[in-house]
Amino acid sequence: MADNELGLVLVRDELSGWAQKLESEEYAEARSFFLTAYSGREAFTVDRIGRGTIHIPAACLSIIGGIQPSKVSRLIKGAITGTSDDGLLQRFQLVTWPDDAGSWEWRDRKPHSGAKASFDRIFHNVHGLDYLAEPLRQSEAALALFREWMIDHNRAIRGNGVHPAVESHLLKMPEAILGIALLCELSTNPCASRVSEDSMLHALAWADYLRGHVARLYHTASSPELEAARTILKKHKDLENGFTARDVSRKGWTGIESATTAAEALELLTDLHHLSAVHTESMGRPTDRFFWNDGGTPS
Repeated sequence: MADNELGLVLVRDELSGWAQKLESEEYAEARSFFLTAYSGREAFTVDRIGRGTIHIPAACLSIIGGIQPSKVSRLIKGAITGTSDDGLLQRFQLVTWPDDAGSWEWRDRKPHSGAKASFDRIFHNVHGLDYLAEPLRQSEAALALFREWMIDHNRAIRGNGVHPAVESHLLKMPEAILGIALLCELSTNPCASRVSEDSMLHALAWADYLRGHVARLYHTASSPELEAARTILKKHKDLENGFTARDVSRKGWTGIESATTAAEALELLTDLHHLSAVHTESMGRPTDRFFWNDGGTPS
């Protein structure tokens, strides 16, 4: 990075291993570095015994990758409970959690050549731009849109019972939206002298999209039993009447990694009258067995 003033990109197919390492004390300096490299403006110095000192005038790093819901859930819990609330998770601003398609079908077709060509052209045009010493500023119309959005955005966050971890994530969003607006402008007009109103509108549409995914991400960790209950309802056909919490946890479904989470979800479904619970004792051990109301189909 010291030799690349425009920064680097770290691409990891699975981010869980990378994130897990940063939880340990021996990687405390690495975690500090990743936190610093978020803005792209702060200096960072590394002292290595036998390798000398490396000074980075402006540490700049982008990270892209995927992570399974069950893995990211632990990271979110850390941010919510305060065990790892240094803002690392909140720096992943372009986080998305898409819906499951629900079905699968075989499709044998060529990739959309026009879309790929358009992407390649835009990527190379933006990548090949000369570095500007001065920032590309917004037009008056774009600034007015952003100002109005930011006022509403901050009012909606502050003082409305938003969890501090979620608030921290959303408070970092304006910088991300400005970056998206800039990229939208440069992708359509590489020679632009200002960020236009249209580009800002595109970026603000992204803001609405991302907020929904942020809410989904943090809600999963703050209410794991609710997400587990939804999963059980979707997969009710895989559970025969008389099943137990242990039977559910053994399925290995996303978000239900333990019998405790399964039991809490089943208790919720019982309270909502999707299930009936029968308390039994087998070999001296009490067990709750669950039966679907309405002949096995949840209402």
